[in-house]
Amino acid sequence: MILKINKKTWELNHPSVDDVIEKINDETDSHIFFSHFIADGKEIYKDHELYLEDHLPSISELEVVLKTVKEFINDILLSASEYIQRAKSELPSLVDEFYDHADKTTWDRFMNFLEGLEWLNQMIVTIDATKQQPKNWDQYLNIAATLKEHLKSLQEALENQDEVLIADTIQYELLPLLEELEKEINTTIDQEGYRYDIS
Repeated sequence: MILKINKKTWELNHPSVDDVIEKINDETDSHIFFSHFIADGKEIYKDHELYLEDHLPSISELEVVLKTVKEFINDILLSASEYIQRAKSELPSLVDEFYDHADKTTWDRFMNFLEGLEWLNQMIVTIDATKQQPKNWDQYLNIAATLKEHLKSLQEALENQDEVLIADTIQYELLPLLEELEKEINTTIDQEGYRYDIS
């Protein structure tokens, strides 16, 4: 298998998953993050170790994509911004369904929304662990603290199957909070980062 990392190339004969991970770790540090890899032309963004365990013997070329902390933060914020835009357009109908009476589809959508909120929370934790937070980072931390409080009240509403409280929390607490987070993300990207020009 050919392994490419940072313009370096290795020819590895029957490597183990640990061999590949060790090579990746050798090439990363506190300024360079592992982003994803490209296995025979296919981009893999999650469950990297699992993917390697399942496919390593059949991969002929593995390219590891590394990013600087700044690039990593910029890309994760762009993803968060896209997620928030999608969520904002979905949430009003979700709220209406809870006010009206939730069915299985409503509950499935709600669980997906909770996963999205958890991902946003994890994103803030991940960036907080880096050495290069954005200038407006304190606002992110305030939003994250408020988000945790609302998640607690949502948890209680969920346990009590209180559909009205869930709808109220989404409409009056979480939607404004997502808009606030989106504003901070856009400020960071516009002042410190960049957007990819698709045209």
